[in-house]
Amino acid sequence: MRKLLTLIGVFCLLLPLMADWDWELTERWVIEAGDVDWFQADNTVRAGAANPKTGNVLVPSRTAGTAVHILNGRDGSYIGTLPEPEGGFTGGTFAVNQIVALPSGRIVVNNLQTGDGTVKIYLYDSETDTDPEIYETSVPYRTGDSLAAREDLYGNLEILTGRFSDALRVRRGATGGWGESTITLEGVNNNYAAGYYPDGSLIISTLAGDPYITRNNRDGSLIGPAPMSQRQVFIGSVYSDIDGFNYIGVTPRTADPDFPDSHPDDPNVSIYNAQTGVRVATKDITEYMEGDRNLNGAGSAIVYTYAYTPGGFTKLYIASICHNNYIGVWEIQAPVDVDSWELY
Repeated sequence: MRKLLTLIGVFCLLLPLMADWDWELTERWVIEAGDVDWFQADNTVRAGAANPKTGNVLVPSRTAGTAVHILNGRDGSYIGTLPEPEGGFTGGTFAVNQIVALPSGRIVVNNLQTGDGTVKIYLYDSETDTDPEIYETSVPYRTGDSLAAREDLYGNLEILTGRFSDALRVRRGATGGWGESTITLEGVNNNYAAGYYPDGSLIISTLAGDPYITRNNRDGSLIGPAPMSQRQVFIGSVYSDIDGFNYIGVTPRTADPDFPDSHPDDPNVSIYNAQTGVRVATKDITEYMEGDRNLNGAGSAIVYTYAYTPGGFTKLYIASICHNNYIGVWEIQAPVDVDSWELY
């Protein structure tokens, strides 16, 4: 009984500590448009991913050649590119567009097609995989603006890609074999970013309508508004840390004052508690959002943990990409003792 009371006491002390975060994120590094030849003030870099297996940041680009660039997540230094599939990246309106990196280290890349065209999904086992699997199909609606992916403990994979209310759901079994279906995302009319909650439900960010962020079942039916209320933003999948809390990253579309209806209420990179909607950490990035108009409105925000500091404290990172503007990583050191939380 004494041990049980002790554990409950630790939990009660730590829970308020987590709930009361209101800290500013610390910048690790930022690359602005024009700093490198493959990232310019154009519409060719629309998304990115953070690889939980390596800590690297992966960014597809169609400037200075079509490639997926690999950056060191700690300092932004250039590592190289994902190996191209045999014959290169081909098909669709844009040969590469979105990307997701999964906890296992597998990487999903898709193309963009604007309607009744070829859909391509590339599945890499790792950043060095020279022979990725390619799934190719055709659907009569636009896909590729958004991309979400999740895998279960057995290696089964589910992928969702779309733009408007219709979305393509693709599944791959743990031992191979692909299948597809079309689902309708209820309450969504302009889907620019999508992710998964740990329970498999979907979170969708839309550029029009109210609410701006919805939570949907895997079959597309609407659960209701997501707790986060920022508008015109980009998100990633909900990240579940070892402390049992769920987080999601949010990055703004643009802060161009000439387009007052095209940017969020505040130009911040933020981390939210994905269950309560409370913003636990934030960083004003106005300096990176001004000047170049993000007319297409595209970006990514990925929350992840890669390494632990020696004192038993975990660092939570957010990799944020807003095309025409910046690619960067920010961090927050969470005040949570890992050893204590491992008791649960």
